[in-house]
Order: sequence, then structure tokens, then C-alpha cells
Amino acid sequence: MKYYLSLACACFCACSKTPAPPSAAKGISVSTSIALDCTTPRYYDYIGHVIPLNSVKIVPQVQGYLTDICFKEGQEVKAGDTLATIDERPYRAALAKAEATLAQTVVALKYSEETMQRYSKLVPEDFVSQLDFDKYVSAVLNDQALVKQNLADIEFAKLNLGFTSMQAPFDGVVGVRLIDAGNYIPASTTTPIVILNQLSPITVEFYAPEDDLTEIRRVQCMHALQTRVYLEGDEKNSHDGTLTLIDNQVDQNTGSILLRATLPNEDRALWPGQFVSVRLLLDSIPNAVLIPLQAVQNSQKGPYLFIVKEDGTADLRYVKRGQQVNDEFVVIEEGLKAGETVVVEGQLNLFKGAHVVVRNDEQTTSTFNPGLTPP
Repeated sequence: MKYYLSLACACFCACSKTPAPPSAAKGISVSTSIALDCTTPRYYDYIGHVIPLNSVKIVPQVQGYLTDICFKEGQEVKAGDTLATIDERPYRAALAKAEATLAQTVVALKYSEETMQRYSKLVPEDFVSQLDFDKYVSAVLNDQALVKQNLADIEFAKLNLGFTSMQAPFDGVVGVRLIDAGNYIPASTTTPIVILNQLSPITVEFYAPEDDLTEIRRVQCMHALQTRVYLEGDEKNSHDGTLTLIDNQVDQNTGSILLRATLPNEDRALWPGQFVSVRLLLDSIPNAVLIPLQAVQNSQKGPYLFIVKEDGTADLRYVKRGQQVNDEFVVIEEGLKAGETVVVEGQLNLFKGAHVVVRNDEQTTSTFNPGLTPP
């Protein structure tokens, strides 16, 4: 019995024994990267949404039956393409009537002018009184005014006739059809047949805090500000544009100001209504110290990292972080110099003065390249 009890105790002690920490002589395995000296862009990041450069509601200007819809929903159209037509027969008849009235007025004007000329020779000989002659002159003036009125009526009739065919005012994409062919369009309608949006170029609107406004305006006075727009989930592919609007006032309720960027959008990657990330490029930071983002840790005292000294030991450094770059790198403004070796992986086991063993492979930061393109 004593034998089994002693054996159980020995097994329990063996199983509960805590493994010894790695020997300092062997060193702690880490992956490292060299702090880079790069020229990197300085920017502000915002959230914006895409809006069409131009958007127009195709609303009929004349009443009548909608005879034809000349587009397919979601179709790309060119400026001048016919989108819909209204029965033009009443308006052609109105134009013909106005032209006939003008012809009658022209005949009447010719007769009144000839009459005035005949009687003008009889006034000096008192065969016609001045009062009667003034009536002939008035008739000429009245017919001349009628001719102008008839010409205006013809232009108005032509205008209404032209309104029976609705064309696209610019290149764009039509949306959902809101009125079907065969419906009667009343004179006072405000319902559009379709909404046309211009997608190339396109604009992105975003709001910047008023604290950023002074710096944005200062840099804009020196050069045009470029923007990079990123779709959600596609941060590696940017869509470049130019800042084209700074609104003329700050919103007092939000303390922000509206900005707008214009982008070519030739590939139609941006679509109205999308929310996007907007990076407003200001200028460049020369000789910026860049390291991989995962090298920086956070503590109650602030951001810190470990560096590997020449003797193979680790040193703890508290640093001042700058802006993040390409979602992979971060600028270190204070506490680190270019060329120093920083620990990227394995920080959890490190402490100041610990011996380290650097084990970098193809996936470690020794091969990282920020690939920056300053504005």
C-alpha cells in the first residue's frame, strides 16, 4: 500500500511541475525589421459618400400621352439620345395654325402698307384729311405688331413641339422607369419619367473638422490638393481625384465643413450612394522613419517598441506615433532613428536586456517595402 501511495505522489509532483523558462543564454526568438528612412505623404483621412457630378430628373414640359420609352432601365446613354416621346400631333397642328395666321397677317400688312402709300400723296392736296391718313398709318403699325406676335406664336409652337421629345442633356446612366408608356401626362406634373446620373466624372463629398480647415486652405494656396478614394474592403486599390470644392461656411451644428473631390471614374468603380474612405493628400514628410505597424505596442505610458542592439539584447523604447501609411506602416516621430532594428514578432516574451535570436523568413518584415508615392 505504501508503495502505491509513494508512486502516486511521485506522479503528481512530476505532472504539476512548471516548465522552466527559456534560458537567457539561448535567447528569445523574434522577427525584426530595419526602420526605414522614406519620404512619405502627409494626409488627412475622412469618410465620404459618392454623388453624381450631375443628376437630372427627366420631367415632361408639355401635356399629352406618353407614346414611347426609348431606354432600358440602367442603360448608359449619350448626350442627345432620345429618352421618351409624347404624342406630337396636337403640337404639329398648333404650329401649322400659327404659321397660317402669320401668312394672313403678312397679307394684311402688305395691303395696309400699299393703302398708306397711296393716300400719303393725297394729303398735301387736301383730298384726304390728316385724321383719316393717321388711321391708315395706325393700321400699318398694328399689322406689323401682329406679324411679330405671330412669329412669337410660331416659336412657342416649335418649342412645345420640341418638348414632345425628351433628350439626355449629358452622358450618363438612367435609373428606374417611373412612368410607363401610354399614360397621360398632365400639364402640371412634377413626376419624372426617369432620373439620369452622370457617373464619369463623378464626385465624392466628405466633411472635415473645422480644426483641419486652416491647414487645408494653407496648402491649397500652394498647390492643388489630390485625393485618394478607397472602397470598403478594397483598401489596396485607390481611385485618384482632385479637391474641387471647399464650402463657403462651417456648419455650426457639427463644427465641420463640406469638401468635394472630383474623380474621372472611367471604369465606373464608384457608384452614387456608396460610402468610401477619403484620403486628402497635403504634402510630403521628408526623411520620415517608418516601421511595420505590428512593431508598435500600447501601454498605459504610451506606445512602445523593442529594438535589438548590437550586442544581441533587447531595449525598450517609448515612442511618439505619427500617421499610419498603407495600413501596414506607421511613422515614428520621436524615439527611433532610421537604420535601427525593431522587433516585429515575439514582443510578448521580451523584456529590457533580454537576449534575442533573430529568425526572419520570407514572410517577415525584413522584406517589407512600403511602396510610397508622395503627392
